[in-house]
Amino acid sequence: KWTVNLYSDITKFCTLQKITPTPAPPIEIEVRRGEVKGRISLGESRIPRTITVGSTHTFRIRVENPSDGITSNYKVTLEFVGTGDVAGKRYTFSSDWSDAVDPGKGISLYVDVLLPSDALADDVAYYELWITLEGRAA
Repeated sequence: KWTVNLYSDITKFCTLQKITPTPAPPIEIEVRRGEVKGRISLGESRIPRTITVGSTHTFRIRVENPSDGITSNYKVTLEFVGTGDVAGKRYTFSSDWSDAVDPGKGISLYVDVLLPSDALADDVAYYELWITLEGRAA
């Protein structure tokens, strides 16, 4: 929970949520040289299950402002955390802050991901994908 002071004498309380909350398992992404494989859905989002190193992939994340929320801007961050042979490697990519989203409305946020060649261990590497949603009063 966090506090946004809109005016000196008014305080609004908002609860932020993670799209992938702990302890729910993260999405595991297979990274390889080659073509994009099948996709999985996260709400209305389309997230590649397999991505090619050295190629830009655009992730679309759908964000909904609850009807009891306040007009807000949103930002999503994708964090790739290596497992197995690439354990310890981390790559972070974020969207820009969105335009204002009114209560009960939604917006698609786009994040461009370009993993460098050192993201690989040999030809294939595995990463867990954590998606974090941030918000602030518009």
